[in-house]
Amino acid sequence: MSGDKDVTTNILDSLPGILMPIAEVNRQLGRMWQPGKEGSGAPSEFRASQMNLILHFGKSTTPEDAQARFDEAIHFSQRYPCRIIVLCPETKESTDHSLEGKLFAQCYIGHTPRTMCCCEALMLGYPPDDKGYLKNQVSIWLESDLPTCHWFHRVPIERIREHYRTFSHGMKRILFDSSIENDSFEEIPWEHPERVKDLAKARLLPLRQSIGQYLSGFPPEVLIDGVTGLEVTHSEALNGEARNMSKWMKGCLVAAGAPEDLSEKFSPAKDDRRFISGKWVDQAGKEIFSFEIDLDKSCGQLMARFGSGDEWPFEAHLLGTREALSEAVFF
Repeated sequence: MSGDKDVTTNILDSLPGILMPIAEVNRQLGRMWQPGKEGSGAPSEFRASQMNLILHFGKSTTPEDAQARFDEAIHFSQRYPCRIIVLCPETKESTDHSLEGKLFAQCYIGHTPRTMCCCEALMLGYPPDDKGYLKNQVSIWLESDLPTCHWFHRVPIERIREHYRTFSHGMKRILFDSSIENDSFEEIPWEHPERVKDLAKARLLPLRQSIGQYLSGFPPEVLIDGVTGLEVTHSEALNGEARNMSKWMKGCLVAAGAPEDLSEKFSPAKDDRRFISGKWVDQAGKEIFSFEIDLDKSCGQLMARFGSGDEWPFEAHLLGTREALSEAVFF
């Protein structure tokens, strides 16, 4: 394959589902979920959507990347039933909007048949420069009485500003991953910035809980004494997690009474390990508190000048994608 055309055209082709004209998708959905007699075990008895989830791919998404994100969305829907709408960009200019889409539906059985869950995904190839077409088509596919979350994946920031910012008005959540995108995503002038959630931050929940448990054993005035900055070193793949960890720590210190101009320093390291390490320093650069997290070994350790001086070990892991989506969507 060569060029963007081959990469992006294959996104829709690589995803599972039945190819059909877009006009047929809703009709086929209606046939699929036709109710049967009560207790008959018809799929409609196990379809109970709680929300819409729009998974919006950008041009730089590869078919393999798209398949992985699609699988994560389906995994999420097995616990939180939702209608998934997948948007796949096309490259060639076209004025023909009688395009084809895909329909995917599957039922999953849990521990017992009574815990069966049926989910669905509607997939659309869209012309990136025609925001009106995209907005109109998505509005037809949404279950209008349910809340909607919009998950952007590798969609350029400039394109979101120009085309999709107003498209996301009214969304319950707008999701992105700063380890894939970057932190400039939050600089977009969203109508409701509090609804914009970073999956990299959500994945940190277990780490924040462990570190917070340790720090909660000290009075606030002890924690902030002499702290002037934070320094963080991390593997390149964990850029978003590292920045969110530093941002969280800085927010906690400022809330405890530290100055708001605390400095932050980041040092990505070319290392095969998946790790985040850091420290709080005083004006002379002396270490006040340090943390070391090795995700490959699922362990971490903390040490504080204001503590006993001993290392405090803890189990370290990130949330999986389904759990991170849940954290970002509901909290």
